[in-house]
Amino acid sequence: MTHVLPGLCRTVLERAFSEAAWLRLHRAGLPEHEAEKTVAAAVRLLDIAALGLFGDPSKTAGDVYRELRRRCGPGAVDLIRQCQEGAHPSGTSMPDPRRFVEDVKAVAQTVRMPEEVTP
Repeated sequence: MTHVLPGLCRTVLERAFSEAAWLRLHRAGLPEHEAEKTVAAAVRLLDIAALGLFGDPSKTAGDVYRELRRRCGPGAVDLIRQCQEGAHPSGTSMPDPRRFVEDVKAVAQTVRMPEEVTP
């Protein structure tokens, strides 16, 4: 449980951030092949998150965490960290697996659609 569930949830979050990145890059007018290369080049969860949240995979973890807090609440950062920890041999604490899944689902739904940027 300490590895499998966080790993699956990490995959869900990566997919949500990737979808947001595709939309953001498409809206910015990036050609499809360039958008594909850009999304494929983002490998780490925080890089994919930065690409989905900002369209820029080089944004720092601090930038990503601030934006997640703003859009999803302070618990979103802990969820991301738990998903990252779950990928390591020590795993992560999972006191309420159902709640964890519901919280990840809420974050994924929120970040899946990039916010509209107004000039």
